[in-house]
Amino acid sequence: MAGQKGWFASLIADQSKKLFVICTLEGDKPIGTIGLDHIDFANQSTGFGNMLIGNQEYMGQGYATEATQLMLAYCFLRLNMNRVYLKVYADNARAISLYERCGFKVEGTLRESRFEGGGFKDVLIMSILRREFMQYQLTE
Repeated sequence: MAGQKGWFASLIADQSKKLFVICTLEGDKPIGTIGLDHIDFANQSTGFGNMLIGNQEYMGQGYATEATQLMLAYCFLRLNMNRVYLKVYADNARAISLYERCGFKVEGTLRESRFEGGGFKDVLIMSILRREFMQYQLTE
């Protein structure tokens, strides 16, 4: 427990990171997490991640899409970011589809950059810029 308290205290103190809990509207039930890493105010850029819907009962119901859209609005409209980027395994079609629906574009591939399950995997770098987000919002 002491380790968890220390981790939480350091997380709150670290201005380059933010972690949020995803909750249902009805009942305010926590169902996952979403966050930002490497918040760089000077360059107006941040890494998106730490997204997890922890209970399969809530998967495929649009919670991840809505949480991503809300996080992007927070990044661009509240934190004044110009660029939000992420890394995703190239074989994670479900996540890639989600990110593309929210306006992210593939920037490049980190070839065989992660070792998992007995083999190397490619990782995609994806990003969305403020002007793309604003255009995306106008067309929705």
